[in-house]
Amino acid sequence: MINLIKAEYYKMWKDRSLLVLSLFMMIPIAFALMIYFDFSGLKIADGAFNIYTFPNNIWQFSIGTTLPLIVLAYLSSSLGREIKNGSITYQVTRVANRKEIIKAKLFTIISFNMIYYLLFNLVAIMSYGLFIAQTRFGASGRLDSEVKQQLIVSFMAVLLQIFMCVCALLISIKLSTIGIVVLTFIMTMVLSFLSTLGGMSYYLPGSIFYATNSIPDEIFTKLFWIQSLTLVVLLCIVYVAIQRVFMKLAL
Repeated sequence: MINLIKAEYYKMWKDRSLLVLSLFMMIPIAFALMIYFDFSGLKIADGAFNIYTFPNNIWQFSIGTTLPLIVLAYLSSSLGREIKNGSITYQVTRVANRKEIIKAKLFTIISFNMIYYLLFNLVAIMSYGLFIAQTRFGASGRLDSEVKQQLIVSFMAVLLQIFMCVCALLISIKLSTIGIVVLTFIMTMVLSFLSTLGGMSYYLPGSIFYATNSIPDEIFTKLFWIQSLTLVVLLCIVYVAIQRVFMKLAL
């Protein structure tokens, strides 16, 4: 299992699209420099950021563009590419249990998304400390209810991101890479639109990330737990579906 996970990470490392993902991690530095030099086009209030809000705002902006998600979905769709080029057959001959291959891919997707999230926020925190903290735009950090909501929303974005990537792994068995990229973009756009409708759309998994309207405090925590548990259940369903489809493939 460990060797399979190492192999998955090695294949990601060799993929050039990983370089594109690395560029997204420069977004916090770019924004921090723009704020530090106080570009005339920026309309930012004094004390607008603190050690909590800057990383969260930049993370939500980055994911909101859907570009990092599309790259991550592409990296996660390796199973389909391996089936098409025949390299998966070599893995199956070396590993008697096909379920181990799927488990390794799933673990790699989840851990890679978490590592990307942590590194992105680490870069954002360092950027804030180096370029913003001592300017008029920096403020002392307070972990109030609004900041806690932002942290929860960021975590929801990670869960949604992982779910999309696992779906890409399943869909890649039947769909081309270009099709996966297009479908991922469409799914995020549809979810973003539905999240603005309010009402029952609040219960749609991931909607608290895309919702433009402020969600009342009294139902925010409830929605978070409902949506998180729903995403976990859906992840399990997709995982079982991947295993069943992969077990039936003639390789």
